[in-house]
Amino acid sequence: MGKYRFGTKAALDRRMSVEFAELASKNGEKFDLRLTAGERSLLAAESGVSSIAKLRFAGEIKSVPPADWLLRAKLGATVVQPCVLSLAPVRTRIESSVERRYSPKNFAPAPGSCVPMPDDENIEPITDEIDLLALIRESLVLELPLYPKQEGASLISEESWSEVGNKELFAPEKPFAVLSEFRKQLDR
Repeated sequence: MGKYRFGTKAALDRRMSVEFAELASKNGEKFDLRLTAGERSLLAAESGVSSIAKLRFAGEIKSVPPADWLLRAKLGATVVQPCVLSLAPVRTRIESSVERRYSPKNFAPAPGSCVPMPDDENIEPITDEIDLLALIRESLVLELPLYPKQEGASLISEESWSEVGNKELFAPEKPFAVLSEFRKQLDR
């Protein structure tokens, strides 16, 4: 494993990075990152989830001729989010492949021109380093379920739906008659 820098800017701005200059001398590098409980807690707060029980980001960065770099990694995480219906905790296992290609191509558009959409959305410009923590954040958030739902949770229980009063409230047989009655009440 190469040299990973750990800074202390603020909370989760800690840097886990790999420098391209260092990669060039070795023609690539493997990595296996496991966040500590404190780091997972901060990442959970930043990602809008209740907690992250486990998180592993492992892969390799290798040279791709003529001057590109390819990062291939696996993200594994166990997250807990509140159910959108009951707010009960919902545990989700995330297993995802992450791939990024870093290229020295000039991505800056000419002044006054449109920014073209790249053919490959996984292409990134080469900077001084690859921020692995930023890549973990992005990949995790993209894989999170948008509407986590606890098994068996629903908006309306079967018992309340079968009651006559609630049935009329939620599914009126004549919706325009209900609207007409509502208008009469407003006119009074």
